[in-house]
Amino acid sequence: MKKIYFALTLAAVLTACSEEFNPDVDYKGEIEDNYLTQLEQGEATATFRYNKNETRVYTRTFVDSVGGKWSEVTGTVAPMTAPDYFDIYQGKSWIPYVPSPKREEQVLFEPEIEIAWKEYISKTGFDTTECIIYPVVYDVEAQKIQITEVWYTVERANNQRLLLSINKMESNNEEVKNLYTYYQPDYMGSWNAQKWDEHFGKMQGFNTPEEIILNRIDLMKIFNKENPIWKYNPKDTDYRHLNLDLIKELILEGKTEDEVTNNERILLFGSTD
Repeated sequence: MKKIYFALTLAAVLTACSEEFNPDVDYKGEIEDNYLTQLEQGEATATFRYNKNETRVYTRTFVDSVGGKWSEVTGTVAPMTAPDYFDIYQGKSWIPYVPSPKREEQVLFEPEIEIAWKEYISKTGFDTTECIIYPVVYDVEAQKIQITEVWYTVERANNQRLLLSINKMESNNEEVKNLYTYYQPDYMGSWNAQKWDEHFGKMQGFNTPEEIILNRIDLMKIFNKENPIWKYNPKDTDYRHLNLDLIKELILEGKTEDEVTNNERILLFGSTD
């Protein structure tokens, strides 16, 4: 099948469209269903990178359940979150782990553990990319794909470009449509199985952020010769130490920060006076 290259350029679309421009229709293009099915079934491997410059956001208002005309949101736009890039390997998407910016969504005391983890990296040269892995699911009939925990509508797709979208009601009368373009570097698209295995050999997959943090704690304890007390260099933090065994125990118990007692905090980190 002839490969079709595409880019999400607003000028090109608007040139071909009338005043009744509809992003639900006018961005549609060829979708190589066989390729997406191969990704889902683990018969193909890919790396797709997000092109932020081609992101588009549209909005429309509903009156009496009838949608009005779409209009592009210009200027500073905060689109719905999309991965910066994702790898698909053995039927799963691999998303490099980035802690949530919200403390309440992080693993217990994750920022404090991060200080010790950075020391561990500097001392060991650890260079494995920790990823959260998700099953890739492609619905051929609906032409939707699940890459993370999110379902995207596939607007166009081949082995070099993906144009994905999400429609979401922001309120009772406002609908927002986000469009995302991903591309696969040409040199990676031509890799053989050995090259892909080497690429993924530098990654480690986990099902949850908690699994990543617990694995970090285990690695730090091994490096610390099974001593559960990780002592900090004073110039790096006000904490005197991190009690690896206790913090792991509290995480496994499912405790929140509010449930951790003052005595436990002293045992965890030492005095910061």
